Amino acid sequence: MREAALDHLTARGFGAVRSLAPWNMPDGSPSSGVGVQERVAELVSGYGISYAAVLHADGRVSAYQGPISVEPPPLGPAAIEWILRGHADRFRVRVLGAEAFCEVSVPVFLGDDEWGRVFVGISLAGPKQRIARTQWMIGLAGLLVMLVGAGGAVFCADRMTRTIHGLVRSVDAIMEERYDAPAVMDTGDEFGYLARRFAAMQKALEARCRTMDDIHAGLLQSNDHLQQEIQERIMTEDALDRHRQHLESAVEQRTDELKRASENLLQEVRARRRAEIESRRDRERAEAAIQDKRRFLARMGHEIHSPVDGFLAAAASLSRTRLNERQTELVEMIQASGKSLLEIVHDNLEMSHIEAGKLMLEVADFNLHQLCEDVAGWVFPAARRKGLDLFCHIHRDVIPGVRGDGARIRRILRTLVDNAVRFTTSGRISVEVSLMQDIGRMMLVRFDVRDTGIGLTPEQKSRVFAPLNRTAMAA
Repeated sequence: MREAALDHLTARGFGAVRSLAPWNMPDGSPSSGVGVQERVAELVSGYGISYAAVLHADGRVSAYQGPISVEPPPLGPAAIEWILRGHADRFRVRVLGAEAFCEVSVPVFLGDDEWGRVFVGISLAGPKQRIARTQWMIGLAGLLVMLVGAGGAVFCADRMTRTIHGLVRSVDAIMEERYDAPAVMDTGDEFGYLARRFAAMQKALEARCRTMDDIHAGLLQSNDHLQQEIQERIMTEDALDRHRQHLESAVEQRTDELKRASENLLQEVRARRRAEIESRRDRERAEAAIQDKRRFLARMGHEIHSPVDGFLAAAASLSRTRLNERQTELVEMIQASGKSLLEIVHDNLEMSHIEAGKLMLEVADFNLHQLCEDVAGWVFPAARRKGLDLFCHIHRDVIPGVRGDGARIRRILRTLVDNAVRFTTSGRISVEVSLMQDIGRMMLVRFDVRDTGIGLTPEQKSRVFAPLNRTAMAA
């Protein structure tokens, strides 16, 4: 019944509002302000409307009819703001003073453009009176049915009270921006319908608030990421600064080291230059000394060579006379000593030539077989005195007639055989000549001198070819 009464009041409000639109003429010219005021007055008096108003789209009031001294006023700033929100046909319930009113707002169009709004308010006192009469009738009927009627009246009154209180609490929660107190009403009347509309509005606001919270949370998260990135960049910049300082320190240290190394290198270069100068001077002095020695050896060699040739010729002549055994041995000793002295003179002369870079090989024809026999005959007396066996073996493939420096080959072979005799106390000495390689008009000959003497130690072998060194060993 209450929902039907509310629908009836809403329908009355819409009908009254639409009756105020006679200026929506085909020609599009609205009525004058006096005519609008009269129509509003007729509407208030004829339709049982508590108050009515016509507003322009910019908020100016064109006409108003209704109470003025009510607090809050029916047409205050808040009401004008609600009227001009721009929505389509709309209504609401508002309490003015001690009385509730159902308010309806309908747009007025001039052609296709919205000209303004018509606003009416209908008191809910009449429906409440009818509800009271219904309750009285129900109470009267309850007297007839006793407990059933009384219980029904109490139930209806309590239900209506809870409905109104729940709606008021929902409105208060929405005004305080609290969306966790929904207006849940299971009634099927106007209040239940209004509660459902409030609940839908509350859910929409809650969804929007959740969206805003999500956006705010996203912004906070983005801000946290940004702060973290800023901190990481600051840390990276600090690390780069430290690395740059380390590099600068390393470069400075390396520069100092290079300076010191350059100074040391300069000092070393200067020292080397001084050493080279000293070495050059020493080399010049040594070369001068060598030249003096060469000249001395050459002169001494020539000076000694003539006397030696003289007493060797005398010894040879003496050996052809009749001599006893002792005299023969002495003559042979003189010849061996002279030949040894002559070999030493030749060695010194050749050493001088080698040091001067003027050694020249003499190429001439000679008999290799005869050369080997001469060397063996030269050392034979000494070997016989020591009781040594002397053998000389020349392979058949070694031809006798060859071309080369026979004098130097003779001296080298004689030196080797002489050393073998000197350092061998018993046993045998053998001289072997073999062909190693035949290269057309040239051949490579090998001379092997073997003895059964004491030999050489490894240390002595390493010093055999040292300059101006002779290994002194006991015979």
